[in-house]
Amino acid sequence: MNSLEKKLILSISAVVLLLVAVGIIAFRALNDSIEISQQVSNTRETLTNVDATLLTLKDAEAYQRRFLEGRGDALEHFHLTREETKRKLSRLKTLTAHNKRHQERLAKLEPEIHKKLDRMNDSVRLRASEGVASAKEKAVSDEELREMDTIIQNLGEIKTEEQATLDQKLASSDASVRNVSLSFGGVFVLILSLLGLVFFLVKREFVIQKQLEKRLRDLASIDELTMLYNRREINRHFKDEEERFRRSGRPFSFLLLDIDHFKSVNDKYGHPIGDKVLQHVANKIRESIRTIDVPGRYGGEEFAVILPDTVGENAYIIAERVRQTVAKAPYVLERDDKSTIEVPVTISIGISSIEKDETEEDVIRTADTALYQAKNAGRDRTVMFRQIASSAIG
Repeated sequence: MNSLEKKLILSISAVVLLLVAVGIIAFRALNDSIEISQQVSNTRETLTNVDATLLTLKDAEAYQRRFLEGRGDALEHFHLTREETKRKLSRLKTLTAHNKRHQERLAKLEPEIHKKLDRMNDSVRLRASEGVASAKEKAVSDEELREMDTIIQNLGEIKTEEQATLDQKLASSDASVRNVSLSFGGVFVLILSLLGLVFFLVKREFVIQKQLEKRLRDLASIDELTMLYNRREINRHFKDEEERFRRSGRPFSFLLLDIDHFKSVNDKYGHPIGDKVLQHVANKIRESIRTIDVPGRYGGEEFAVILPDTVGENAYIIAERVRQTVAKAPYVLERDDKSTIEVPVTISIGISSIEKDETEEDVIRTADTALYQAKNAGRDRTVMFRQIASSAIG
């Protein structure tokens, strides 16, 4: 066996070993990506079911009140949404079977929800036996209100933890993809030096990893900078609320928020500080709204918040709370010499609501009109589209 043959054998052996290594890496990467994808999908479904459980419970409560107010057609809807609440709760238990903390919460929460549903059903029956007044008194008792607050709080805790889990899984996915990419980079160089065929195989596997990475990113619903929902997810929630409005008549409001003079912040302090200001405002928005509200980054320095079951003065109060919270908390910039500079930050807010025949396009357009009015009126203020319309009529 001459030297060339030995070199060929060694080269072929090296290629085979590298091919085996590539196969192992690809197999593990694929398994990891599929597992993470499944975990992300399960977490998203859990988040959806938490919202759905609370929404159907509120729908049942709404139909109960309508029936007590004399709307006989609401009785069938009440029973349907009551049973749907039980099904949603059961599905939520199945989805969180692997999570001991959630199971403990749901073990305590399930009797509360069933008791709440039974009480609602009792008040419906009470209307026939003791009259509307007694039934209404039972439906709005302090105990009923406390039960609902407890349910909202516990479901909110589950939702918060699941959102944190989703963030963690997405971060793990990014890290996994980066590690695989680096590993493939090293293998790619070695294989390229031995044989063009190996280069082809590595490139193919690299493309697969990029496709998996894109798939995982497509599953993500969070804006990476602010950790709020991204625009696509806000639009999805908007459509869900619109469908619920068409189904049950539950109105909602839409807030468009824009940071005032944000360009001057970037120009004066630089884009990295501008990003910090965006994160700062996102945190203040998150602190100022309710658990059931849906905040998101709508684009650039613009944010959006969906307020379920909230219109008119109540929507204005929440918007003002957000605006004032931001205005009272300037971003604190720490210099290299440890001194600090306060960067004042204010926002303008436009409010629009869906209450009658408005479409998604109508609500977004009128919220944008209200935001434009707030900007023109001097910024750092909240404007409702209904106010603009009233002024125009006047």
